[in-house]
Amino acid sequence: MGDRSVFTIMSHGRLPIDIDPMRFEYMTPKPALDFSKLSFTERLQLVEDLWDSLEPEQDAIPIPDWHREELDRRLKAYRQHPEAGAPWEEVRARILNRQV
Repeated sequence: MGDRSVFTIMSHGRLPIDIDPMRFEYMTPKPALDFSKLSFTERLQLVEDLWDSLEPEQDAIPIPDWHREELDRRLKAYRQHPEAGAPWEEVRARILNRQV
């Protein structure tokens, strides 16, 4: 038998799941809708609608402690030195004007 790598995925609030990549495609159900027949705008709207449908359940998604700690650290840094940041418009302009 050849060496087949198995990887582990972590699901929110559940036990880790070992996945065999050779069998994964058979475990994944095919969508009922053929997305390739939709226009770009229709697919984008579908993604937006799907994203919006998650909002009522957002409290069910656990936030890791390290996320909270990082947010607290950043908020503290901002409150100590609010002048160190830059408005979004300025940051966006710097990004868009960057020479590659």
